[in-house]
Amino acid sequence: MDQKKDFYFNLKKDTETSLGYFFRINVASKMTLKNVLIDGENSNTKHAIVSTDINESGLCNLFVENVTFINFKNTNGGSIFKTFNGTKADTLSFTNTQFEESYRGLNLSYDKGVLWSYNSKIITLDNSA
Repeated sequence: MDQKKDFYFNLKKDTETSLGYFFRINVASKMTLKNVLIDGENSNTKHAIVSTDINESGLCNLFVENVTFINFKNTNGGSIFKTFNGTKADTLSFTNTQFEESYRGLNLSYDKGVLWSYNSKIITLDNSA
């Protein structure tokens, strides 16, 4: 376990129901994750964080700082972060964050009819890899 983290999240494969994600951010809300290691190794979880899949008005905000995402290897549409088409964020911010040994990192949906129209007004990756 990474000694710099305050919390460690890991789901076991023998959990009764398979979860599609660890965390979900809803419309018109703010989520902050700080000093956490989130490990998808012992589960078949597709995503660490997802947006709501309901097209509602309102912007969400996600701030991730000093977080390590590791072992999100589900190749059937999996990614560390997934936004669904129709949901919108004001800010998606990843600072001092590591994306390790995973199938995909950020999976941002887009409006197919509008060129360069993605789910977030501001996307920040600062000292993150």
